[in-house]
Amino acid sequence: MRYLKLLLIISFYLTGVNLISCSDDKDFFLENVINEQQDEDEGDADEDSGDQDETDDNGDDSEDDQDTDDPDPDPDPDPDPDPDDDDEPDSGEPPVVDESITVATWKNFADAAISHTWDDSYDQQIEIAVPLFDAFNMNTTLYMLPNKIDNWQPYKDAYRNGHEIASHTMSHPSFEGLDRARVESELKNSQAIISQNMEYSECLTLAYPFCDTENHNLTEEYYIAARGCQGRVEKATPDNFMEIASFLCGEGTANSTTSRLNSIAQSAQEANGWAVYLFHMIGGTGGFNITPNTLEQHLQFLDNNRERYWVDSFLNVVKYIKERDNMTVYLVRENASEIVVSCTDNLDDSIYNFPVTLKKEIPTNWNTASVLQGSNAAESYIVEESGKKYIIFNAVPDQGEVTIAP
Repeated sequence: MRYLKLLLIISFYLTGVNLISCSDDKDFFLENVINEQQDEDEGDADEDSGDQDETDDNGDDSEDDQDTDDPDPDPDPDPDPDPDDDDEPDSGEPPVVDESITVATWKNFADAAISHTWDDSYDQQIEIAVPLFDAFNMNTTLYMLPNKIDNWQPYKDAYRNGHEIASHTMSHPSFEGLDRARVESELKNSQAIISQNMEYSECLTLAYPFCDTENHNLTEEYYIAARGCQGRVEKATPDNFMEIASFLCGEGTANSTTSRLNSIAQSAQEANGWAVYLFHMIGGTGGFNITPNTLEQHLQFLDNNRERYWVDSFLNVVKYIKERDNMTVYLVRENASEIVVSCTDNLDDSIYNFPVTLKKEIPTNWNTASVLQGSNAAESYIVEESGKKYIIFNAVPDQGEVTIAP
């Protein structure tokens, strides 16, 4: 991680991003980061000479071999997101009272969750990236610097199409060393301005500028989750929702080709976990820029494997995890004409209102079935496994009993 901040600062420095109050301090901040890097290098020289550095994974991707001499700012995807916790059971299994009902770790029983996130409010994100996600009927997350936005209408349109519009603070400062009042101002005001201009109250997640967390425990007072950039796959239930890991992607990182982007998803599948991607620009130049063709080919790969990958916004995945882990499911009644299921949780229903996927065995003579939650039709489909029939359906906790009938 010691190269991470340096890469981020250089990215902003070279691309000439005007980050309001932080723009006047770029030279000073860059110099401090370089000094910190030199101090770390001197410290490394004093460590036990018997320690061996981890070897870089050059992989089989010939496109990545061009920059093998450059330090890799982002670790390769790790199929085991936390090998030290192998003896601890992964969460993601809510208290299901009736064992005949199964709750999916990920929506529609996918093997992994995938989220793509975009920082710094570049116009190309709205003009190029969002239409690509729309074409594949997938959702993404735009982390905003609200003072850079002159026209909010395209962002309102993106939100209506299912995309998340969230906070990247007001002026993009490094939180490292900031006092409590300044940190709170950045968190609170960015959320308030985004919510006001978007005319909604769902600015609920944050991306830390320069990946620096804050030391005042204020983030959780305003947001339900926040994204860092530790370069690993998250477990089905993250250890810390205020520091969700992500992979730096695009120009200047190891993850700039379609095959590398796809390999991150494959690592998430193997771990039954959650992969979060971090981009800046699309179709431009500079750090964390991705080409439209690379992104399109990556989304095509995910689309071709929808049974494996659930692609959604950062916020929707957070909601799903918390609802899944706090949900109680039980069978109200079951007879030849109907099956009634209850699902509840102890969360704030004004925030946690995302459907969770469940599976229930049904009689073999039911060739079709309808699912209603209250008076609303719920998404559902029937599958056959080992000679038995099951209905897979999505239900929102605390929104009424679910009735399944032939």
